[in-house]
Amino acid sequence: MLTFSGEIYNFTELRQELIAHGHAFVTRSDAEGLAEPFSQIGTKTPGHDIYRSLAELRPGTITVAGRDGLRTSAYWALESVRHTDGLIATAQTVRELLAGIVHRQTVADVPLCSLLSGGLDSSVVPALAAGSLGRDRERAAAQSGVTIR
Repeated sequence: MLTFSGEIYNFTELRQELIAHGHAFVTRSDAEGLAEPFSQIGTKTPGHDIYRSLAELRPGTITVAGRDGLRTSAYWALESVRHTDGLIATAQTVRELLAGIVHRQTVADVPLCSLLSGGLDSSVVPALAAGSLGRDRERAAAQSGVTIR
């Protein structure tokens, strides 16, 4: 049994990789992609003391559990570079990056919602999500022949 409370933002890519290795999915849930890797490595929790060896995972690192134990390595590090773009190019780049991030994080097997505090981020994220979800809805309707009003 698997209990999971979170989001796997790159689950689409992970799902394709697992399908390529022969795994068949029953749902569109991101959590379903967790069961197969854990079943392959035979992870077991001894007794009820699940927090005994709990350690912090630093930003930009990944820990892989395998038959030989745990292996932690860095997959990303922030690199500082001189910014040379002008205002318009910077604004366009930021919008494209935010729109891409929001689009990836609105893939869900449950209804989505947004809590608005009135800050810039709680206004921008739902606006971008609405645009992304609207395009997905229109694309799905076009493929199925349904008219959206």
